[in-house]
Amino acid sequence: MTSREWREIWQAIDALRRDLMRVAREARYPIGGAGGTCDAQNEIQVVQTIGQPTGGTFGLTLQLPDEDGVIVPHTITSISHNASGAALIAAFEAHPVIVALRGDGNTDPQFQTVGGLSSQSACSVEFIGEFEHQNIPLMLVVNTIGLTGGTGMGVVVTTDQQGRAS
Repeated sequence: MTSREWREIWQAIDALRRDLMRVAREARYPIGGAGGTCDAQNEIQVVQTIGQPTGGTFGLTLQLPDEDGVIVPHTITSISHNASGAALIAAFEAHPVIVALRGDGNTDPQFQTVGGLSSQSACSVEFIGEFEHQNIPLMLVVNTIGLTGGTGMGVVVTTDQQGRAS
């Protein structure tokens, strides 16, 4: 296959991912119904590797509100260049601040994902639980020096959907 054909395939996959996230959001927060219009939505950020790394790790700093609404940075290190969505969630959920935030015995997830990191693909991270219906500052990329094997490698984080309360 040509590089153009591959690019078209990845664009189609990305469009399907966005559609899947939209359908999942609508299923959880339907518009209309008995309660009237619900315009609350969760923050969704997309993490994507660029430059086709074949090895190594990078870090992300989550900027999360504490119980008083003050934004506090929480850095997650050693995320694999090809981490699955489940691995990304596990890294986030294992952070001591997230564990403390949930409280004793509470294992409710605070994040969910669609996709995973691999060459030319992205992982969508939805902020749920304690962070649902909030505008969460964009995750910061840290320490991409650990990525290996590609050209012009890096990690990009973008906002797919800004969180807001109803």
